[in-house]
Amino acid sequence: MAVRKHRSCRLFAVDLDGTLLNYHGRPHEVDVEALRMLRERGVAVSFVTGRLYGGVVEAVEAVGLEGPVVCADGSHIVDAISGEEHFHHPFRGETLGRLQRVFQRHGLASFLLSRDHAIHDRKGLPFLKYLRIWTERFLHHEDEITKHPLWEQDVTVLVSVGEEEKLRPLHREVQEEGGEQAQSWVFQVSWPFREEGYKGLWGMVARAPGSSKGTAVEWLARHYGCSLEEVVVVGDWYNDLPMFQVAGRSFAMGQAPDTVKSAATDVLEATAVTGGGIAEAARRAGLLP
Repeated sequence: MAVRKHRSCRLFAVDLDGTLLNYHGRPHEVDVEALRMLRERGVAVSFVTGRLYGGVVEAVEAVGLEGPVVCADGSHIVDAISGEEHFHHPFRGETLGRLQRVFQRHGLASFLLSRDHAIHDRKGLPFLKYLRIWTERFLHHEDEITKHPLWEQDVTVLVSVGEEEKLRPLHREVQEEGGEQAQSWVFQVSWPFREEGYKGLWGMVARAPGSSKGTAVEWLARHYGCSLEEVVVVGDWYNDLPMFQVAGRSFAMGQAPDTVKSAATDVLEATAVTGGGIAEAARRAGLLP
């Protein structure tokens, strides 16, 4: 477990899925109330999530959040209420053109995630329920997704879904063609989706490098005029590691993988199933009674 000195918190930043939200995408009321109380006590609160803005609006409304929120794992930072853009780090130019040709060759169900929308063609229709973990805002493209004009502009995140044996070659080619200008991951979809018609489904996500939840927390600290030692973060997964590395204090949820737990300054007893992780972190940080 990492050990750091820390001062009083001025910024409390939390992950959504598996942290504030349970596995059905619903917030735990005890944690919603804890975030509201933190805001009443003058602590800045923000979300730091892999979702797009369209996928955080409901949580923003539940907490009554104001100020910037971090989306797409740090690639997009927007105002919680208006959606006004503060920062965007997408794929562009020659790199996007190379990736377009890679996706054309493989022909899998794929999505262009651009700011707060997910764009898909007919192949993507069976997977909309799963993609709602990113956003509720979808645009249907009548032609093949690889012919959408957005490929000539910018794309925040690229997503493909399908069988593992088909996604692995796509992933390898994205790494080869994208080189240092692309980062990608392949993963099996998590519960409850395996029980909702997506058994055996795998996903691949690709983003432009250079932005992470860590760089986003640094941005938030500058925005609120506080030091990183005055930041507390709560998360549960590997994409939370960069913000654990920069924050003065970091809490890993009880169900987090061991690697994630070992990178945090503190490990919580609460899990995404039980709820209460955010409230527990706030108490242990001395922010709530």
